[in-house]
Amino acid sequence: MTTQNDSDSIWSKSIKEDSYLFLEELFDKYGRQLFAYLLARTKSPEAAEEILYIVFIRAWQQIHSLQDEQALKHYIHKESSKEIIRLLKQLA
Repeated sequence: MTTQNDSDSIWSKSIKEDSYLFLEELFDKYGRQLFAYLLARTKSPEAAEEILYIVFIRAWQQIHSLQDEQALKHYIHKESSKEIIRLLKQLA
């Protein structure tokens, strides 16, 4: 069984070893689910895809400041919400 400390050390080690590969793994893990959420909110595949990429690029840029995968999930959700609001303001 993996403890929280083990997960944290795996998280830190993975980030340090190859952050690009780590980002790709995270995108594979959360990308579809996030895209579905964004598509439901924006009603536009193009907008959902654009926001998805923006959010993951920001997450990658901030990855070293995030403590664990739970913090990453929170960050992705928060940034997605911000981008949806930004898009809606642009369209208004």
